[in-house]
Amino acid sequence: MQISFEQTVRHARLLLVGLALAAGACKYDTVVTQSVPTDYRNRHPILIAERPHSIDLLIGTGRGGLTAVQRAQVAAFGSAWRREGNGVFQVKVPSGTRNETAARATVREITSVLNSVGVPPKAIGVQPYRPEQVFDVAPIRLSFPIMRAEVVNCGQWPDDLGPTSDPKYWANEPYSNFGCAAQRNLAAMVADPADLLQPRAETPPSAARRQTVMDKYRQGTDTATTVTQTGGRISNVGQQ
Repeated sequence: MQISFEQTVRHARLLLVGLALAAGACKYDTVVTQSVPTDYRNRHPILIAERPHSIDLLIGTGRGGLTAVQRAQVAAFGSAWRREGNGVFQVKVPSGTRNETAARATVREITSVLNSVGVPPKAIGVQPYRPEQVFDVAPIRLSFPIMRAEVVNCGQWPDDLGPTSDPKYWANEPYSNFGCAAQRNLAAMVADPADLLQPRAETPPSAARRQTVMDKYRQGTDTATTVTQTGGRISNVGQQ
């Protein structure tokens, strides 16, 4: 059976049309990956988290009370709860140790010191705890939750700092750990972590300074503050 040239062309066209339809029916899934941020504030963000703040008071088996230094520590810790506390003031008393009786007798003195610095009795919770390891004596643990500003994942160096064949090096992007130390220092120095989220309210103006300015304005004098310059003299140490 012979096939003419026209039939061959017709068959070729049908084959091309079929291939085009098959290719159009194919579906490609595109996966988009997010790049690592280059801004150190986004790469190493400062996080606000709630962490326990605690101190330990070691009570001897035969004492049953606080020393003068321990009373000062409890008072300072109670004042810190008033400023920064974010929950119940926990007093954990050791159980199953030799100083268990002395520690229980000291709880009343601890709560008395806390009440004297402004910690209300309803905010103090007393509960026993058993140490993980067996000790002759275990401390009384005072703790309360506090808000902390912190930065995690510092010290990560996934890439080489020197010239390499990695395309990341030629992208001229900052190092992975760049800015992490500065962020962690800022988080450690901030007095109130809430200051990183929003500004504080303005304090009221000085009424005395406002009255002084208004009096000078009525008198037609300069309202600016007068600054007195004090002279200084260089020391003669080291001069011949």
